[in-house]
Amino acid sequence: MLCGVQALAKVESFNPHVVLLDIQMPEMDGLTALRKIKEKHPKTKVIMVTAVETQDKIEEAMRAGADNYITKPLSLEYLEKDVQEKIDSLAGV
Repeated sequence: MLCGVQALAKVESFNPHVVLLDIQMPEMDGLTALRKIKEKHPKTKVIMVTAVETQDKIEEAMRAGADNYITKPLSLEYLEKDVQEKIDSLAGV
């Protein structure tokens, strides 16, 4: 598992279309990483995948620009479908 600082470095290096982030990460939490990613890469789709399912965290993530918020345990089928939808939306499919 990457920390938030490492996640930001990966986004800078690879410029991905979709990023999966947890809320709880060492050094920099996922919400802070989300904000920083969206500041520099507003078109990057960010899906929060986390065990933290409090309503205030969900709302905070969505206000910060999360494109979805999926709680664990999760359905890999649902996650795969959601990631593909995000990629398709960027491609205009």
